[in-house]
Order: sequence, then structure tokens, then C-alpha cells
Amino acid sequence: MKLLILSDSHSQIAPMDEVLRDHPDIAMAIHLGDYVRDANIVSKFHPSLPFSTVAGNGDFLSNAPLRSIFEFGGKTIFACHGHEYRVKSGLSLLLQAARDAGADIALFGHTHVPYSDYHDGIYVLNPGSIGSPPGGRAPSYGILDVSSERFNGTLCQYHAKHSL
Repeated sequence: MKLLILSDSHSQIAPMDEVLRDHPDIAMAIHLGDYVRDANIVSKFHPSLPFSTVAGNGDFLSNAPLRSIFEFGGKTIFACHGHEYRVKSGLSLLLQAARDAGADIALFGHTHVPYSDYHDGIYVLNPGSIGSPPGGRAPSYGILDVSSERFNGTLCQYHAKHSL
């Protein structure tokens, strides 16, 4: 099963839609905040795809939760934007929250910088920013391929195929 991980779209809807069209084998998508309203719009273009969101620091009026704990492919996933766990200063608070939740995998955004690594038995992935990457970086997203016995995270760069 494949989970598409998006974050920090900042009103850039077209890249998210194009990524979804490029990956028809996705079983579910999650947007890790800033701006979840973009995810709500894109999800209407793909009504058969389960789409989850968590609120970021830029989602003031959103009803989305600040964190989500869910099962996917037999693994427990902890998802948040990251601002509440001060991820720009380190991952210790995020890792503690993921541990407390019994998570195998922790997903976060907020930094706009892609990241993937293991920490104390927890796989941590930040897809970077699909809409507002820093310093001339390419927009990015993540794909988590999960089975009950193993999982593999991939960080992907987005390159526009169509100009608007």
C-alpha cells in the first residue's frame, strides 16, 4: 500500500493534483499542514482517494486536527505539521510524541526541507514543501510504501510538466 505525503503547499494546488495523477497506485494521501484548504480542494478532484489532513501553523481557521495517529498497512503512523514540537530546533519532542503514541513512523512538515531517517526505532519522514521550498530547491513530496512486514520511504522532487 502506498501513502502519498504532502506538506506546505501554500496555495499551490496544481503540483498536488499533478503528483496525484502521476501516482495512480496511491491508496491514501495525507497533507501535513500549511495550507490544508489546498488539500480539501485537490481531494475533490480525486473523490475515490482517502485524503487526510493535519493543521499547520498557517491553518488558523481549519477544523483539521493538530495531529493524527492512524494505522496504514499494519503500521502505526503519527502525523503532525511539526510546529507544536519545535521541529526546526530538533526532533526530540516529535520523537517523544511518536513514542508515546506507539508509532512505527512519524511524519511531519513545517521546515520545508525534505528529511528521512531512523531515530530510536522510529522512521521519520518530512516530505519538504510541495508549494514553497526554500533556497531554490525543487518542490518535493514523499511516498511511503507499506506492508505489514516492511516499509520504504521515498522523497521525490516535483517538476512541473505543464505551465499555467
